[in-house]
Parts: sequence; structure tokens; C-alpha cells
Amino acid sequence: MLKPNFIAPEELSYNFVTIDINGHIWLGTQNNGLLEYDGSTWSQFDKTNSGLISNNISSILIDNGSLWIGSVTGGLVKKFNTDWQKYILGIQAYLR
Repeated sequence: MLKPNFIAPEELSYNFVTIDINGHIWLGTQNNGLLEYDGSTWSQFDKTNSGLISNNISSILIDNGSLWIGSVTGGLVKKFNTDWQKYILGIQAYLR
């Protein structure tokens, strides 16, 4: 799931890095969204192809298989498998 204008991970600025229970590496970037490395392939998630609120990721927390993603511009997103759930100013919105 790489975008045509994918920037190599070593060329990006990161705000946050974490590893999930499956050994996948998650990188929260400045202005380039969220990157996932599964051990062989990079995937890039941003506002155009996911439920992210912002492409500037400030924090990532893994809890019971869910990925909680905080953004610099406000808001929180919960990713569980392919479901994205947004939390903005106390309002819940669902994206599938």
C-alpha cells in the first residue's frame, strides 16, 4: 500500500516509533502520516487512504490489538484491523 510519491523512511522526520505484538514497526511522521513495516513491506497511511485526521502524528499507543494515533492538530484515531474510528472534540465518527 505504498503511495506513488512514497518517501523512503530514512528520509522522513519521525515524532514517534513503536512496535506491536506482531513485531510490526509503526512510525508516526511529521506531515507524511503513519508508516508500518511488517518485516518485509512498508505501508503508508495518510489522510487520503485511511481514517487519519492529520498527517502529522504526535503519538502512538498499542492497546489490546488496537492502535491509538494522536495528531498534532488535534483528535485521536483508533485503528483496529481495517477499521478506523475518529474521536474529535468528544464526537465519534466511524470510517470503514
